[in-house]
Order: sequence, then C-alpha cells, then structure tokens
Amino acid sequence: MTTVAFLYNSLPSLEEATDKFTNRDHVFSKLASLLAKYEHKFGVCLVHAHCKLEEGEIMVASDHVSQPERDVECYPVCWLASGEPYEFTKEPIAIPPPELFSQFRDIVDGIDVLGIYAASGPPSSGILLERTDGRKNITEIVASAGSQDIETAWLPGVDNPIVMACTRQCLFDVRYGRHQKVHGRH
Repeated sequence: MTTVAFLYNSLPSLEEATDKFTNRDHVFSKLASLLAKYEHKFGVCLVHAHCKLEEGEIMVASDHVSQPERDVECYPVCWLASGEPYEFTKEPIAIPPPELFSQFRDIVDGIDVLGIYAASGPPSSGILLERTDGRKNITEIVASAGSQDIETAWLPGVDNPIVMACTRQCLFDVRYGRHQKVHGRH
C-alpha cells in the first residue's frame, strides 16, 4: 500500500507541473461546465510538491500555513484525478463525489498534473499567493499574480478564475553552496 508521504514525494516540482500543463484554455472551457454542475464547490489545481515528507507525515493546512504534520485529525482538501488525496486541512470540508472524478478524468485525458481541490471560493480582493519558508507554505491575499508567479488553482467559469499562485524565488542554500529555486503555495 502506498503511503501519503510516498505519494506526495512522487509529485512533480512546480516548474515540471506547469510545463506539463498545456492547452489550458481548451481544458478550462470543458471543465467550466462540469464544475458549475457542482456549484463551484471544487476547483482545478496544479498537482505539485512543496517539500519532501518523512514517512508518517502529511501536508496539512491550517489558516494560512500548510506544513508537514503527523498524528493529526484532518480531512482531504486536494486530490489527484484518480481520487487519491495528497493534501489535507484541519477543518471539515466537502468531499468530491466519485462521478466528479470520473468526469474530470474524461476531460483532462491523461494530464497527470491536474487535480481537484475543495474550493471555499476565490478571495474577495485578489488571489492567494504562496511562498515557502523552510517546509512551511504561507499564503497571503494579493491583488494579482506577478510575472514570475505560477498559477496553481482555478475556478473555471467564474468571473475571476485564478484563485491561487506560487511565487518563485531563488535563494542561496548554504547547505549546498549554490542557488536553488524555491516556491510557496496554497
């Protein structure tokens, strides 16, 4: 049996995921009517990892911070197209019905970097922008994504479909003596 940590650690990086997601307008146009059937309670997310999890850990969101935790009561908030959850929250949340996953898979047709997330609705005054701080991902509401930010969550078919983005940063990592790209997320 695959553990959540193993599954999460096998997810692509932010850059790999965004490079694999092509034909966005076409996919979003098809997903808009599907998600409307479910009253926009669920959105589309770019499936990617933020850090490496240790065995027994899961990525858990609480307020504006998502971080690895273990032995905590939580609920799935992000799922692969297959229906497997890979990120969680401490608050009870709506679970997508099986038929949504089936219809979603038919539309995304093998685009393995797209998943479903439980939407609480877009921020009223912008988008959620994530940044990484160690193994924590911290979100804040900003007016719009910047040119270096990568869009990571959408509600196709609503007025402001971009809901979330990750900011890319380049930091000098003293452990390796070189710069590396890091990002933040939901």
